[in-house]
Amino acid sequence: YLFTSDFACLLTTYRPATMNNLLEKAKSMSKVVVDSGAKTMLKTDIVFLEREVKTRKQKFGVEIYDLMAQLEVDDGMSVEEKE
Repeated sequence: YLFTSDFACLLTTYRPATMNNLLEKAKSMSKVVVDSGAKTMLKTDIVFLEREVKTRKQKFGVEIYDLMAQLEVDDGMSVEEKE
């Protein structure tokens, strides 16, 4: 049988290790939550940037098409100048 003083000694010996373990687990969990939030934010940023790139490409295409159509109509330029 353990005496009361031996039991108290065991509690003080194992308690700090348990608290440190709990603190480490809490830190680890909070890091996971923060990393998850950052990952979600980055994915959202990527979606917005991809949408902006698509819009700019479409606008550029329309502008280029208009310029090329104008070249087809312009009779004052040679074929070499049009190319």
